[in-house]
Amino acid sequence: NGDILVICEYTNHRAVLIEKTSGKVKSMIGTGKSGELDEFYDPIGNAVIKSPFYPNLILLVTENFFALDLNCVQSFDITTGQHINHFTHPKMQNPRGIAVNKTSGHIVVANYWSHISIHTGYTNDIKEFGALIKLVGDNDGIVFQNPTSVAVNSKGELIVSSSHKIDILNNDYQLIKSFGSQGNQNSQFNLPYFLCVDVLDNILVADFNNHRVQVFGKDGNWITTIGKQENDVCFNGPSGIAVNNEDGDIFVCDENNNRVISF
Repeated sequence: NGDILVICEYTNHRAVLIEKTSGKVKSMIGTGKSGELDEFYDPIGNAVIKSPFYPNLILLVTENFFALDLNCVQSFDITTGQHINHFTHPKMQNPRGIAVNKTSGHIVVANYWSHISIHTGYTNDIKEFGALIKLVGDNDGIVFQNPTSVAVNSKGELIVSSSHKIDILNNDYQLIKSFGSQGNQNSQFNLPYFLCVDVLDNILVADFNNHRVQVFGKDGNWITTIGKQENDVCFNGPSGIAVNNEDGDIFVCDENNNRVISF
């Protein structure tokens, strides 16, 4: 219902649930011990889903278990913190961003080394979570340059951040638009690390090395920039970003300042 923030701390090997209004920690998933499959090693992206086959909300977290040579998505009961299961695939390579397509129920993962992978999601039995459906950007003519994040808009279109550009794909996974280049002007990026969409399908991009957030319309046209402006909040490496569609509040993980900013 938009009352809880979920933040992955990859250095502390845990996910933290924070009450939006008070800013207080509600609970934590993971003990901070790395290297165990039912714990966290390097949690990066997360998504929260609901399954008709499971009583509580489920937290999905992308993981890079370098010690175990395993790239995977882990799932946890968000109420109890208990580990449920994980899924992986040989083509899952350094997974970063993750999103849920509410139209199809599919889980979408941005794999940093090359492509986007589409997996079965919450409309399937919990034991079948994560079966590979399709790879996008794997010998199909679409080229991603180190995709870090993915979001799904109300039409089921994918919005992918990779290197210094943003790609928009339709619900048949065909590329319909790309925008952006390297730089620090409007519609330029220097590592657009994570992105999200709001209730109007506007695209919000955490422009990490430019220390700002850029906002674009659903067509990819620049609207405004937050940060690096007089009287604006000062970011130092904004990475994670999310929008509460209940009230429009925006939350940004300001990585190098070790804080979360809302506005």
